[in-house]
Amino acid sequence: MEALEGGGHLTNAATQLSGISVSEALERLKHAIDEYFEGGVQR
Repeated sequence: MEALEGGGHLTNAATQLSGISVSEALERLKHAIDEYFEGGVQR
């Protein structure tokens, strides 16, 4: 969730996305997941 400007615990994290549509939020989430698996985000 850090990639989406959120945070929390390793097994329980969250973020809030305001002012964007559900489809935009979904696209941001997909991008963050892709970056994570491609090694673009520090673990």
